[in-house]
Amino acid sequence: MRHASLFPPLSYPRPLLWRDSFFSLDGEWELAFSANAKEPAVFPLRVTVPFPVESALSGVGKAPEAGEFLYYRKSFSLPDGFCLATTVLHFTAVDQVAEVFLNGTSLGCHTGGYLPFSFDVTALLQEENVLTLRVSDPLDTSLPYGKQRKKRGGMWYTPFSGIWGTVWLESFPEDGIRGIAVTSDDKSVTLSVDTEGPVTLSYTDGEEEKTLSFEKSVTVTPHHPHLWSPDDPYLYHATLKTKDDEARTYFALRSLKAEEIGGKSRLTLNGKPIFLHGVLDQGYFRDGISTPASPEEYEKDVLRMKSLGFNMLRKHIKVESAVYYSLCDRYGMIVCQDAVNNGEYSFLWQTALPTVGMKRLPTFLLFKSKEAKEFFAAHTEETLDHLASHPSLLLFTVFNEGWGQSDPKPLYTRLKAKHPHLLFDSASGWFRTSHTDFKSDHVYFKPVRARYGAVKKPVFLSEFGGYSLPIAGHTFPSGKNYGYTVCTSREEFEKRLTRLYLSEVCPAIKKGLSAAVYTQLSDVEDETNGLYTYDREVQKADTDVMLHIKKELDAALAAIKE
Repeated sequence: MRHASLFPPLSYPRPLLWRDSFFSLDGEWELAFSANAKEPAVFPLRVTVPFPVESALSGVGKAPEAGEFLYYRKSFSLPDGFCLATTVLHFTAVDQVAEVFLNGTSLGCHTGGYLPFSFDVTALLQEENVLTLRVSDPLDTSLPYGKQRKKRGGMWYTPFSGIWGTVWLESFPEDGIRGIAVTSDDKSVTLSVDTEGPVTLSYTDGEEEKTLSFEKSVTVTPHHPHLWSPDDPYLYHATLKTKDDEARTYFALRSLKAEEIGGKSRLTLNGKPIFLHGVLDQGYFRDGISTPASPEEYEKDVLRMKSLGFNMLRKHIKVESAVYYSLCDRYGMIVCQDAVNNGEYSFLWQTALPTVGMKRLPTFLLFKSKEAKEFFAAHTEETLDHLASHPSLLLFTVFNEGWGQSDPKPLYTRLKAKHPHLLFDSASGWFRTSHTDFKSDHVYFKPVRARYGAVKKPVFLSEFGGYSLPIAGHTFPSGKNYGYTVCTSREEFEKRLTRLYLSEVCPAIKKGLSAAVYTQLSDVEDETNGLYTYDREVQKADTDVMLHIKKELDAALAAIKE
C-alpha cells in the first residue's frame, strides 16, 4: 500500500522529483469568453481550476464557441520565504493552444493540450502578481485530440477546453535540480539529472546505505537487487543533493521482454512468463470529464482494477497527470500508454472495413499532412520523454486502429532506439506493420480465435469484449446506450464475461496469446461497456467472479511447457 512518509501527498503533481517548495495555484480563477484576441476589460465568470470549462466541477459548464478565446486570470502573492534563486511556473495540461502572461509580460505559447510545460518566472515576480492565460481550442485535428469531438456520441466524447491540470509554482537554488530521467532493466538503473555541478545520490541497497557522487548521470547496480512486479512493486527511494538543493525520487528494477517459450514468442517479466491481464482505461470522469474530482480518484481506479485481478491498464489515447503513473508504480499496475492521435478520422476506412477484415493497407494510403505527421511524431516522442521514467510504463501504443496512422517505420525505429526497455505496439488493432514488437488485434464482433500459426512476435489482444450493461440511475444524461454486446442483467453480464475468458482467452494463451485488454474500466458517456458505471458507484461483475477468471488465466499460463 501507499506509504505517506515515502511519497509526497497526492496533490503534489510531480512525484518522481519532489521537494518541499510547492505552491498550488489551483482553485478559483477569473474567466471570460471573448471573440477578441485582446484581453477583455471585464472577467465576469469564476472557474475552478483544474477542471475544464465544459465540466460541472469547473462551475462553468459551457464550451467556447467557434473562434472564441478563453481568458483566465489569477492574482496571487507568494508565501513568505518561497522565492529563492529560481522560481518555475508549471502547467500540467492546457487544451489546445495557450499563451501565458505574468504581470503583463508574455512568457510564451504552448500548443498541444495533453503535456506539461513550464516557464522560469524568477525575474518577473512581484509582491503582488497577476497571471493571465489566453486559450484557444478549435479542436484542430492536426493537433492531438484523442476521443474529443464537438458532436459527441457513441465512441466520441465531450470535448474539454482550457486548463485541465494543476497549475503550480516551485522554487529552488541556482544550482537546483530541474529534472530527472530514469531508465532501467532488471539489473541496473541509470539516472540523468538536469543540473549544474556535482550531485550526490543516496539510497538503500538491502540493508546498506549507499552514497554516490556524479555529474549529469550515474548507473546504479544494486548488490541486493529487489525486482519490481505487480505482485511485489518494490521501489528504491532515493535522495538527490547538490550544493544547496535537495530533492527526492524513486526507481525500480524490472524488464519486460519477448522470449521463446514452448515454441511461441511470449512475454516475460524479470525473466518469468507473464500474461498481461489488462483493462482499457480511458480516464474520463462524470463530473470532471478529463479530470477527476481529486487525485484520490486515480488511486481508487487503480485499486479497483487490482482488486478485480488485473495487472495492466491500457491508458487509452490520453495522457494523465504524473500522479496517475506514480500510483501505478506504487501499487504494481503495469501501464500500456497510448500516443494521442491526430489527423482526420474516417468511419469507412478506419472502422467499418477493418472490422470486416481489411487490416492491411499500402503505405501510400496511410496519409496525413506533413505538418500533422511531424507534430504527431514530436508529441509522441515528448510523451515518452515525459513518462518513460515511471517503472510501471512498459508498453507503448503508437497508432490505434489506423487513426491518423502514417508509415510506422521511422517513428518506431527512433522511439525503440531511444527507449529500448519498452515494447511498442506500433499499429494496435489493424493496418499492420513489420515495424512493431507485437501481433496486435482488436476483436469485438466475433469470437477470439487463436490461429496464430508461426507468428514470430508476442500476440496482443489489445482490445476485446466491450459487453454493455446499462444500470438505471447511473447512466449518462443522453440516455443512449453504446456497446458491442448488450446484456440485460448482472447475471447475464457475468455469465458472458466468464465464458469469454474461459472459453476463448484461456485456450488462446496455450496457442501464443501473451496479453489481452478488456474494454473497459468504466462506462464513458454513451458507452455502457465498463466494469464500473461512469459515476464509479456500481461494480457490474462480482469480485469473486473476476478473481475466478484471474485464477483460470494463471492456470492457463502455468500449463505452458518450456
